[in-house]
Amino acid sequence: MLVSTSIEVLDKRFGRKEAIRLVAEAGFDAYDLTLCSMSREDEFLGDNWRELAQEYRRYADSLGIVCNQSHAPMPSSFADPEQNEARFQLFLRALEIASIAGAKSIVIHPVQHLAYVSHVEELKQKNKEFFARLMPYAEKFGVKIATENMWQVMKYWVDGGWEEPDEYRNPIVDGPCATGEEFAAYIDQVDSPYLVACLDLGHAVLAHHDPAAMIRALGPRLQALHVHDVDGKDDLHTAPFVSVGVVDFDAVTTALAEIDYQGDITFEALRVFSRVPEALIPQTARYLYEIGRYLADEVERKKK
Repeated sequence: MLVSTSIEVLDKRFGRKEAIRLVAEAGFDAYDLTLCSMSREDEFLGDNWRELAQEYRRYADSLGIVCNQSHAPMPSSFADPEQNEARFQLFLRALEIASIAGAKSIVIHPVQHLAYVSHVEELKQKNKEFFARLMPYAEKFGVKIATENMWQVMKYWVDGGWEEPDEYRNPIVDGPCATGEEFAAYIDQVDSPYLVACLDLGHAVLAHHDPAAMIRALGPRLQALHVHDVDGKDDLHTAPFVSVGVVDFDAVTTALAEIDYQGDITFEALRVFSRVPEALIPQTARYLYEIGRYLADEVERKKK
C-alpha cells in the first residue's frame, strides 16, 4: 500500500518540483498532483501544459516517486451553462495531465451548485449525466475518476432569498454523496469501472457520518482516500492524532481491512505545511509520512 500526500500547499510555497522533491526525500512512495489552482491561475493553463506534465513525470521518476492520484479544479458546477462547459473542458485537460503524470485516479467533486437539502433527486440526476459524459475520456486516458463525499453549509432565508450567514460557517449539512449508501448509489448509477469513490474522512465527520460505516457501505467502489483530521466543526485538513482531531483512525483502519481495501493512504492534511517554518518542512513531511506508514501497516495487519 503506497503512502502519498497532496503537494498543494508545498507547491504554493516552493513550486511543484521542490514540492515533489521534499515529499520524496521524506520517504513518501507517491504524491497527489493537485491541480485545484487551475481554476484560478496555474502554469498548466498555458499552451505548453503537456510538456510541463511530461517534465514533472521525468523529474518524479528520477527521484523514485510516483504520482498515484490527482485532484481536479473545483467546484464542478455553476448556475451558468457557459461556465459549466468551460469547467468541463478544464477537467479534460486535468485528466490528460494526470494521465501523463502516471496517476491512477483523479478526484473530481460532484455537481453541487444547488442546495442539497431541497434538490436531492435533481442533483443525483445531474451528477449521473455529468459523470457519464466524463467516462469516455477517463477510459481514453486510462485514469479513473474518483468522486468525493461532500458537505454544504446551511443557508438561511434572508430578505426574500437564501443567503449564507457571514458570521459563521455552521451548521454543516449533507451534500452529495454524504452518506455511504447514497455515495454507492451515485457510483452505481453511472455503471462504469472508471467511476470510483474517494472517501474524505474529514468531510464524513463534519457531516456527522461515521467514516468506518461509509467504508463498509462503499466496499470495492472505494479506491482512493483523502486522509486528514478535523475538530468536528471546521474542515481543518490537519494531521491525524493531533489534540483537536475526532476521526477514529482505529475504526477506519479496521473497516479498510474488512473490505480488503486495495488503494493507497493519501493525505490531504494541507494545513500541516501551511505555517511551519521552511527549516522544519523536511521533518514535518517525514512525520506525516510516518503516520501514513503506520496507518497503512495497521490496515495490512488487520487483514490477516
